[in-house]
Amino acid sequence: MPAVGGAQRVRAPDGAADRRAGAAFRVAALPRVVVGDVLSGEAGDDHSRWAWTNESYPADAVSLRSVSSDNFVIVDTTHGTNVIGETDFTSGPSTLHEKAIYIVEGQLFQVEKLDFDGRKAYVRRVDCDYYTDAITYSKVTILDTFESTAPSPALSAHGEVHVVSRVVGFKKIRFYTNENVGSGDLDLPEQQMHTTSYWLTIPAALVSQLPYATDDRRDGINGAAYAMRNVAQLLLMCDRQDIGLSVDTGSLSPKPESDLVDPHIFIYDNYPGGIGFSAPLFRMERMLLAQTFDLVNGCPCEIGCPSCVGPVGETGPLAKRVALDLLQRVLGSDSDALEEAPF
Repeated sequence: MPAVGGAQRVRAPDGAADRRAGAAFRVAALPRVVVGDVLSGEAGDDHSRWAWTNESYPADAVSLRSVSSDNFVIVDTTHGTNVIGETDFTSGPSTLHEKAIYIVEGQLFQVEKLDFDGRKAYVRRVDCDYYTDAITYSKVTILDTFESTAPSPALSAHGEVHVVSRVVGFKKIRFYTNENVGSGDLDLPEQQMHTTSYWLTIPAALVSQLPYATDDRRDGINGAAYAMRNVAQLLLMCDRQDIGLSVDTGSLSPKPESDLVDPHIFIYDNYPGGIGFSAPLFRMERMLLAQTFDLVNGCPCEIGCPSCVGPVGETGPLAKRVALDLLQRVLGSDSDALEEAPF
């Protein structure tokens, strides 16, 4: 409303038929933005037209790149100090941690210092043959379920969640070959966020039917989740950083006396408050699962790769096989129409 008022006068609905709507507009909508008469009604017009009267330009406070104005400023210290960019608060710790490689217009910069409280990252130009990939651990807690499906056999839902994430380390990945050439540990503050998410709940009883060891079952769940995220970003036509992934593998202990906890796969909006991805992803649930199966099954690799269930070094040797078996069981009767797995 302030941004609209700064561009042109805001006019309440006219005419007798819209009289009640105009009254509701003045009573309900305007008091939320009228602070200190910054948005003021014009005299002599029964306050039916409103204009921005402050000296500031309200649209300057609205970012087209981020839903938050609490960004990290990137300062190049190679020759003096020069601000070369900004990064939103959510992705700041994973892209601007110390020793991270930050790329601007094809030029490589290494982060020398991250002032988390001051929201500044100090970088300098470097010449190297690798980039960095942050290692982030996250935990998702379900706050409210908006919609859900009946278990068939897995349960899909979407709703409001609380996400706690922390960057704990990073990997150095060589350009072109994607070799892991190094790593490091990090100690950064936790980030908390309320957002919306789609999640898939896989019954522990179904997972226990897989003829594999417990560790292999976990690898299969993580591999399936990795592939689901890749497919989700294509279905949603979004950037990879717009959605986050968190996997709770539950309790898959083979001991009969232990209580089994159902595994959950969360694909959440990676912005505070959500940006509307969870509901459409929930509606495309069967398509998401079927295309995830097709992606993994159609990949020519033998035991997994970054194109399907993830790099071999991050998954077990049976991750691809277990993921395919799991997806077939989750799809249930729909799996009859899918191509037979090669294993």
